[in-house]
Amino acid sequence: SIAIVGSGAIGLEIATFLNAFDVEVVLVEKAPSLCPKMDIDIQKRIERNLKQNKIKYYKDDFIVEYSNGVVKLNSAIEFEAEKVLVAVGRSAILPEIKLLQYDKKLDIKISDDLTCDIDNIYFTGDVTNRTMLAHSASYQAKMAMNRILGKNELKPKNIPAVIYTTPEIASVGLNEQDIKDKDGYIIKKMLLSSVAKSWCDNATDGMVKVIIKDNKLVGAHIVSKNASILISIFNILIDKKVDIDEINEMIFPHPCFSEVVQGVLKSE
Repeated sequence: SIAIVGSGAIGLEIATFLNAFDVEVVLVEKAPSLCPKMDIDIQKRIERNLKQNKIKYYKDDFIVEYSNGVVKLNSAIEFEAEKVLVAVGRSAILPEIKLLQYDKKLDIKISDDLTCDIDNIYFTGDVTNRTMLAHSASYQAKMAMNRILGKNELKPKNIPAVIYTTPEIASVGLNEQDIKDKDGYIIKKMLLSSVAKSWCDNATDGMVKVIIKDNKLVGAHIVSKNASILISIFNILIDKKVDIDEINEMIFPHPCFSEVVQGVLKSE
C-alpha cells in the first residue's frame, strides 16, 4: 500500500501502474482539484478513471503526520500505508553565478527570451521554472543557440503535455478555467466512443475537448488511447493557426483515432 502526495503527472502515472499491480493506492492533493494544471474537464475525467480503478483520493487536503505506517491528514482522516511517495513537483534552483566583476550573489531573473541581466548568459530547461518537460528544454536550447549564432530567432510556443496513464492524457494551449472573459470563445467536446477505431481497439473510454476563437483552435485536451499522438496533430493546427474551415476539408483515413480532429469540430 502507498500514499502518493501530489496528483500531477508523476503522481498519476505512478498511481496508475502500481494500481495495475494490485497495490492499494491513495492520492493526496493539496489543491481543490486533481491535476490542477490540466483543463477542468480533464480533471473530472481523471477523477472518474480513478474511481473506476478503485484508487482512493483526497482533494484540498494534506499529510500532517506519518508514523508507524499510519497517514494522518489535515482533515483528521487517517489510513494505513506501507510507503509514502512525495510527488509535489520541482522548484528551480538558480546557480550562483560568480563573475570577476561581481562580488555578491546576483538576483537572477530569466526573461522570456531565456536571457538575464548579465550579457551572454542563457538559461534552458527546468531551471527556467516554466514547462518542466524534456521537449520544452530541447526547444529552449534551440532558441538560445539560434540567438547566440545570430540565426533566425525562435519565439516561445505552446508546449504539449502528456500524462502516461491508461488511457493517456494530453493537453496543449488554453484551459477553459484560465479564460477570464469567455466571450468569443467556442468550446466543443465529444466522447471517444463516437470514433469507430475506438471500438476496433476496445478503447472507447475517453473524450476530446477543443477551445476555438476567431475560427481557429487555441486549446485541445484529450483523454484517450494514443492521446500522445493525437495531441501532436492539434498542436500543429494551433501553432500554424489553421482555419477551422480548412481543417474540415482535410481527409483523414477511416477508421482511425485521428478522426476525432474533425469529429469534435463538428460536434454540438
